[in-house]
Amino acid sequence: MIIVRTIFGNVDRKINWDLVRKATPQHLPLVLQRRWPRARDVHKTHLKKLQSEFEEMYLAAYANDELPAINLKDPMRFDLPLHVKWFRDNLELPE
Repeated sequence: MIIVRTIFGNVDRKINWDLVRKATPQHLPLVLQRRWPRARDVHKTHLKKLQSEFEEMYLAAYANDELPAINLKDPMRFDLPLHVKWFRDNLELPE
């Protein structure tokens, strides 16, 4: 959700549910949409921290051509699984 909201959410941080559904076909989109408000509220502090870390890391990696270019006009071509893997691989989690 953080990646989709950051890159495609515009100023209001809306979620492109079609893109989420494409990246997570094992989950029913309606279930994710219904659970998101509660998960967002319960984990608000953690999500803000992850959002900030993603933005910082992503901008640096994108500027260094470590990630593919994005076509904001065609979000369905965005390789969300690749970006999720990149974020997980590069995020330093506390032990």
